[in-house]
Amino acid sequence: MLDKQALQQQLATPEFYKKVFPGMLRKGKRKDAQETWDNAVHKGIADAVLLTEAVNGSFLYKVYAFSVNGSIQEDVIEELKEQVNDFDVNQIRYEAVGVPGYFAVYDRDGKFFQEDYEIMALCRQTEGIYIVIVSETEADELDCPYIVYTFNPDGSLWFWTMARKYL
Repeated sequence: MLDKQALQQQLATPEFYKKVFPGMLRKGKRKDAQETWDNAVHKGIADAVLLTEAVNGSFLYKVYAFSVNGSIQEDVIEELKEQVNDFDVNQIRYEAVGVPGYFAVYDRDGKFFQEDYEIMALCRQTEGIYIVIVSETEADELDCPYIVYTFNPDGSLWFWTMARKYL
């Protein structure tokens, strides 16, 4: 059993936030996951920046940069925005398997969609910044229909869903 001090030390490390989100969401603890993320942002551990968005049919795709290594610097944000500027958001589909630089998307029924698309070129892995694409539709105002995960260079799974709702 962790004591309060040990837990506080864990809460002050990026590794905690990389590992805890997927487990929370699988167990339906989205509110807890959001509070955990807010805590990371408040402590200056995490950051999220909207880089661009695009419409395809009734869906709005938003491209975020996420970091659990502190705030993303302005010059890095500008560089990432330039990188995704020519990136066709509407071509993004669904990729899987725990390969660094890939993302996976599941719908709410747990059905898994897969199509080859590598976003490794957009991931600044050495700086701990990852590009995540989130989609939403007007017909689904209460919940995001997709859960988005990124994979870290060490092979661990990180991140969650509903970015468009909270960030």
